[in-house]
Amino acid sequence: MMAIHDFPWINLMPWRDARQMRRCRLFVASLTGLMTITLIAVAGAAALGSGLVSGQAQRNARVGAGMTALQQRIGAEKTVFAQHQQRQTINARARQLHAARIQQARLLPGLTTSMPDGVRLDELQYTLSTVELQGTAGSALQVERWRYLLELREDAARAELQLLQLLERQTQTQTQTQDQASAQIYRYRIIVRLSAAGFETGAPGAVP
Repeated sequence: MMAIHDFPWINLMPWRDARQMRRCRLFVASLTGLMTITLIAVAGAAALGSGLVSGQAQRNARVGAGMTALQQRIGAEKTVFAQHQQRQTINARARQLHAARIQQARLLPGLTTSMPDGVRLDELQYTLSTVELQGTAGSALQVERWRYLLELREDAARAELQLLQLLERQTQTQTQTQDQASAQIYRYRIIVRLSAAGFETGAPGAVP
């Protein structure tokens, strides 16, 4: 029987060192690969993010350009609409002035024929929708009668007595009778409001 101390001695240290070196190299290689993959992933994510940001910026630029063009178009349409409204206003004003002239031309000739005896017309002023009459009369009844006759006209909406003022009482002379001496003089002002319906009658250029 062979004794234990008679077996040959084997040194395992070199094999352990080699195995440890292989493990170290494998660990370094794995770590290097992991770092490389991480860097590639980070670079890819950065490139993807940059592409997304760039694409979004381009879309924002297109949207902004579209909004600017739309605002310019809206501004141009507003300008055209304002000009159209202005032309319509001018045309409506011209039609009203023309109709007012026709109405006034129809009104003025009838003033003298409808004026009662004892009423005198001294001043006449007219605007687009009113005619102002000023003058004198021998009595307040004469003034009221003329106002009533003016209000009866078809082209008058109403006639308003704005002023009725007693100016003076005549003094008797040798050649005047008692009735003539007691005559009074009244200053009046009548405003005739023209009918609105008359503004729509008569086309421009028509003969009243």
